[in-house]
Amino acid sequence: MIKMCNRQNIKTCTVISLGTEITRGLIQDTHAVFLGQELTKHGIIVKRVLFIPDEYKLCKDEINKAVRESSIVI
Repeated sequence: MIKMCNRQNIKTCTVISLGTEITRGLIQDTHAVFLGQELTKHGIIVKRVLFIPDEYKLCKDEINKAVRESSIVI
């Protein structure tokens, strides 16, 4: 028997890593991988993982977009 989920109960997440040092490849982001694994274990669907440089407008725009599209933003 297949039980259909109510879409409103499905939690989705966008993970955002901020930092020009990440986008330039100066350091490696390991938090996004860890968070993706842990969120998935708890039944949360990770919709997007973003790496954003330290640019105010870009950060603001992407965070606003993530808030509209996901039930959780980290």
